[in-house]
Amino acid sequence: MEVYNMGEVIQKRRKSLGITQEQLSEGICSVQTLSRVENGKNRISWEKFKKLMERLGMPSEKYSLVIEVDDIESIEFEKEIFQLINKQEYENAYILFHKLEKKLDKNEKSNQQYLLGIGAILDYQLKKISLQEKMKQLEDAIQITIPCYECRVLKNGVYTRIEIIILYNIALCFQEKDEKKGIRLLKELEEYLEEISINNREYKKLKVVILYNLSHLLRQNGNYEESKKVGNMGVNEGISSTQGNILLLELYNQLYILSSEIKNGDVEKVEEYKELFFQIYYLSDIFENSEMKVCIKRNCDEANIKIDLI
Repeated sequence: MEVYNMGEVIQKRRKSLGITQEQLSEGICSVQTLSRVENGKNRISWEKFKKLMERLGMPSEKYSLVIEVDDIESIEFEKEIFQLINKQEYENAYILFHKLEKKLDKNEKSNQQYLLGIGAILDYQLKKISLQEKMKQLEDAIQITIPCYECRVLKNGVYTRIEIIILYNIALCFQEKDEKKGIRLLKELEEYLEEISINNREYKKLKVVILYNLSHLLRQNGNYEESKKVGNMGVNEGISSTQGNILLLELYNQLYILSSEIKNGDVEKVEEYKELFFQIYYLSDIFENSEMKVCIKRNCDEANIKIDLI
């Protein structure tokens, strides 16, 4: 599987056009910076990356998320693995992941990162490793391309989809031991995705998932108002990206917040709660999610709210 990082894409295109580093970098960045970017030793801001790609006559959107491959079967494997993970079909994803592993050139840094990062996610979900082991593998994976990831302000760089997925999963690991650190990292990821604003389906899916988990962590940390605000953003993104089950989770998060407020004596929220309850209930039918119906009914009983279902 031939995988290019950002610097390699720029270098290959520049050389194919017969452009020198001086010509490409003029008015955008220094020659030294461009050289370090091409050699994978430095990163540049999204704005500078776009300008370089425009000068090279290439759409920056194509290279901001995924990988470039020649092997069509490997592309299909990678797509299917992510689909299976999103559906929480981890056993099937694990089988396919190891088929893909045999096809990859393990000398490629990007391949090493993919295998270590996705491997950690699957192993943890299948209870093969502990949370601490998952965190260690994810940090090892991200440090292959971002040696000091905790020292960076994410919006000042350009990141591949796999790097974003790994960073997002690192943030989830923090919810067990340092919620504030997890919130900070998820906020940085959301700001980065908002700043580059690429209209891409896979990209939108990532944003929805990040917003949902940020809303969930904020709720756990007692930041109800901010959680609702982020939740509404997630709902809007979920609708536009047809992320049905994530949309339901986002709405459930808001239902939970309302039930907490009602338990604390805010009875004026009961009608709002009922309206949201029915919205989730009927969306659960559309998306064939019977488990969500069970969850909202349980929440309704715990909040001691009477709702008559037809």
